[in-house]
Amino acid sequence: MKYALKFDKDKELYLHTLGFSDIKFMTKLSPFTIPEISSITINLLPKRSKNIATFLNNCYPKQVQHTTLICLENLTPLESYFPEFIKIAPKITHKMCFAAFKISERQLKRIFSAFKHVKALIFYRSKLSVPTAPDFSSALKLSQIQHLSLNRCDEVTTSDWSKSFNELQNLIQGLASSEDFREKLAKMVIKKSCLGEKCIRTLMDENGFQKVVIET
Repeated sequence: MKYALKFDKDKELYLHTLGFSDIKFMTKLSPFTIPEISSITINLLPKRSKNIATFLNNCYPKQVQHTTLICLENLTPLESYFPEFIKIAPKITHKMCFAAFKISERQLKRIFSAFKHVKALIFYRSKLSVPTAPDFSSALKLSQIQHLSLNRCDEVTTSDWSKSFNELQNLIQGLASSEDFREKLAKMVIKKSCLGEKCIRTLMDENGFQKVVIET
């Protein structure tokens, strides 16, 4: 019996790892590489999976516009697939989204550096740990990021910036250390933030982001 895989570069690929059938099938063909498509969304298991790691390492398209990585368990440490995420970074051209992860300051700096070529970088419902103001001046040199989203990262169950506002301050101050990032960023999104638009606007203005549109 013969099987044929057909991919349309204008279509999306959605992989749900609970069943694993799609990923298992493709990893059996490894080093099979998916042709160029528009978008990939992967629901990831909280613990490292050999099949997922193989898929990311050997089967990922050479070019994809959008990628969304969603963890099936809230605030799973990014470390589970961190090397693979960094490896696929150059293949993503427009938008990258991390959802429901726990991300350390070291990892955050690597992510911004690895994905500085994309137009939109999104962190959704994630805990961003930023105990100090990182220096992004080298990591974000020639940054092309125009849209930064921190939607639902301020909630009590995630970063809880109402009680740890200094960590958001550290993040914004660190990002401001890159002149290229300051000049390129056009919009930041934190919808329904517990901090309020005025607070965020003041923080951004104090760090040289006066021209950035804030969506709350």
